[in-house]
Amino acid sequence: MLVMVAVDTAMIGHYGTLDLAFYAAANALQVVMILISVGLLQGTVVLVAQANGAGAHRDCGSYWRVGLIHGVVLGVAMAGICFLGEIVLSIIGQTDELAAGGGGVLRMISWGLPALTMWVATSFFLEGLSRPLPVMVLTILAVFANAGLNLIFIYGALGAPEMGAEGAALSTSIIRWAMFGVLTLYVLNLGREADLGISGAIRNFRETARKLRRIGLPMGVARGLEAGAFSALTMLAGFLGTVPLAGYQIAFNLVAMVFMSAIGVAGAATIRVGNAVGRHNASDIRSAGWSAAFLIFLIMAVFAALFFAIGPSLAQ
Repeated sequence: MLVMVAVDTAMIGHYGTLDLAFYAAANALQVVMILISVGLLQGTVVLVAQANGAGAHRDCGSYWRVGLIHGVVLGVAMAGICFLGEIVLSIIGQTDELAAGGGGVLRMISWGLPALTMWVATSFFLEGLSRPLPVMVLTILAVFANAGLNLIFIYGALGAPEMGAEGAALSTSIIRWAMFGVLTLYVLNLGREADLGISGAIRNFRETARKLRRIGLPMGVARGLEAGAFSALTMLAGFLGTVPLAGYQIAFNLVAMVFMSAIGVAGAATIRVGNAVGRHNASDIRSAGWSAAFLIFLIMAVFAALFFAIGPSLAQ
C-alpha cells in the first residue's frame, strides 16, 4: 500500500511543490485511517492461520467472508470521512489553501477505499493459508501500473486532463479496485480447487464477527496511535507552510517504508504463531515470535545506519 504512496510522492514531487503539499496533507489523514482498518482486519489472518493449522479448512472461508463484510463497512466509513476531507483538514487547523487542495485529493482517494479494505481482508485470508505469493506478485504489478496511470493523470498524457496530485489519487483508486478484483478471482478459483468454505451460509456469523473484532480492536488502536504520531508531525509541518510540508512528506515516506517492512515481518510471525496455536505447539509459538523480533531489530538497525549516513541522498 505504502509503496504506491511512495511512487505517488516521487512523481508529484517532480510535478510541483504545492501539489506535493496537498498530497501530504491528504495522506496524513488517509494513512491513519488505513492503518487503523488494517489493524481491525488483522483478526482475519489470525483466525484463518489458526484454522489452517488445526486442519479446519472450511472455517477459513467463513473467516474471510466475515472479514470482507467488515472491510466493506470500514471502507465506506473511511470514504465518507475523506469525501468531507476539506472540512476535516480545516478543523485540524490547516490553511484554507491546504485544506482545499488536500480535500480535493481526499475526494479522489475516497473512491478506492472500499476496494482497499476488501483487498486487505482478502490478502489476509491468503496469508493465513500461507499463500502470500499471489499478493506479492499482484502488488508489484500494481506499483508499475500505478506509475503508468500517474503519467497520464498527473501530467495529462494521452489527452487526459492534467490533474496533479488529484490525478495521482485517482490513479491509486483505479488500481485498488483492479487489485481487489484480480485477487478475488484468484480466491474464487482456489475455492473450487480446495474445500475452503468460501461459499454457502456463514456458520456462527455473530460469534465469528465478535472473535474477529476482539482480536482486531487492540491492533487497530495500536496502529492508529503509531500512525497518528507520524500524521501529527505532518500536520505540524503544514502549519509552517507548503514547502516544509512537501519536504516532510518525502522524509515521511522513507520512514513509512521502513515501518511497513517491520509490519510485514510481524505479519509473517502472526501467521506462524497462528499455525502453531492451531497445532497446540508452544515451542513453535516462542520460536516464531522471538525470530521475528530479532529480524525486525536487524532491519531497523540497517535502515537507521543508512538514514544517518546518506539521508540527504535518499531524499533526493
